[in-house]
Amino acid sequence: MANKRPTMNDVAKLAGVTQATVSYVINHSANISEEVKERVYDAIDQLNYRPNYNARALKMQQSNIVGIILPDIVNQYYSQMVEYLEDLLIKKNYHAMVYTSLYNPDYERELIQRLLSLDVHSIIVLYQFTNPENWSLLKRSGKTVIALEGGSYCSQIGIPNLRTDSYSGGYMATKHLLDLGARRIAFIHQTAVNESLHYRSMGYVQAMKDADLYQPTDIYYIDNAKNRYSEWERVGNLISEIKYDGIVATSDLIAIGIIRQLLSHGIKVPDDLHLVGYDNVPLASYFIPSITTIAQPLDEICNCLVNLLFSAEDERTALETVFMPKLIIRET
Repeated sequence: MANKRPTMNDVAKLAGVTQATVSYVINHSANISEEVKERVYDAIDQLNYRPNYNARALKMQQSNIVGIILPDIVNQYYSQMVEYLEDLLIKKNYHAMVYTSLYNPDYERELIQRLLSLDVHSIIVLYQFTNPENWSLLKRSGKTVIALEGGSYCSQIGIPNLRTDSYSGGYMATKHLLDLGARRIAFIHQTAVNESLHYRSMGYVQAMKDADLYQPTDIYYIDNAKNRYSEWERVGNLISEIKYDGIVATSDLIAIGIIRQLLSHGIKVPDDLHLVGYDNVPLASYFIPSITTIAQPLDEICNCLVNLLFSAEDERTALETVFMPKLIIRET
């Protein structure tokens, strides 16, 4: 016969406190002395007690789980953002359930349905869905949904959408290289369905046109459906064949991969060309050479996301909030 699963009442008896006190300790919902907390935690460890969050949500008619959907966690931009969000949610006694979609439209839908079946409190989406219909699915669910860089369709159907002014970011990155004296500047794009990436490229194109230096053949694409390392190698090989004196990359991760590949061809950054990345991930400042990049205000964005999540519905009327990026000048 299977061992009976320990209950909150079992924990209370072992700790010598009331069941309500155990609940307060677990949920951080009252001021409990450190001595009592220690007794409760010791009892939890001894009994190997695990709270049944689904049962608790059913009883309270409210879940304390917030679903977060993002494309991947390899890029530190996303993993850093999840870390920010989790910290903010914990302070509100909520917890994050994080899923990565790998830009797969069918899997996006499956993840949405999975979160809805768990009756999560709300859902945060940190990128633009590959299939726009997935936004409609979320809208019909009736759940509170907040998007970051969700795209125009997301905003059109009434889902609050935060974004950074990517056009200004692309223009700023390119103008910085032009001011350094660069005249042949490559732009490394991505194939992901993402309006923010498109606006970054538009900013690059406009800056190059303003300088009367734009050449369409100077735009290269990293295929998101393929292995990123082989793509860095392929694009790096192509760029090494042309005498570029500047590169704008749509992420710091791509910038780092390209720098390593160029080095294999004897091309050094910043000795032979200058480069600007995007996102200001932590690795960018530690890489050698440290990456000049376009920074997005992640702490400000995450605070806004969480505040919107817990605001009254009529306070989420501003469907699009725009943040300004800034240039961080380092060694490249």
